[in-house]
Amino acid sequence: MKHLKKITRTQPAPADGIQDFICFAATALNAFLTLIGGTLPATTFIGDKCIIPVANDTGGGDTTV
Repeated sequence: MKHLKKITRTQPAPADGIQDFICFAATALNAFLTLIGGTLPATTFIGDKCIIPVANDTGGGDTTV
């Protein structure tokens, strides 16, 4: 979309090993709890923070770090 403008040139810093593990564990626990019909707000919150939006030409999207 050509009418959008970047407001910053900086990229988010990549996660280190511990942050990757926390995101992986939260995602895995959320998937398991969803499978059995439950939810845990703390892991849902952490899992949502692991999603970094990425700008692209095809209309946007999210990637999990």
